[in-house]
Amino acid sequence: MRFAKLRELTFSALDQWRDGWVMGENSFSLRLNSHRVKAFFTWCVLHDYLVQSPFDKLESITVVEIPTLPLSQKEYPAMLSHCDAVKEVIA
Repeated sequence: MRFAKLRELTFSALDQWRDGWVMGENSFSLRLNSHRVKAFFTWCVLHDYLVQSPFDKLESITVVEIPTLPLSQKEYPAMLSHCDAVKEVIA
């Protein structure tokens, strides 16, 4: 998909482009990229490059946050031993 002018970017073209993003299902990168693109189109409208943002018609990306649990008493020493192993490989 290539576009020469901003007005060629339609809702359906943006939707198709965004559907092609390859990231984890609940990746915060999806939401972050979406915010960047939305900010770009907001800037375009603000500076009169576009009358309306085609991105406004897209549904927001929601990310289900999976809580990070603390390490158990067994997992903590195991994690630290792996850190030592990595130090040896790097050195």
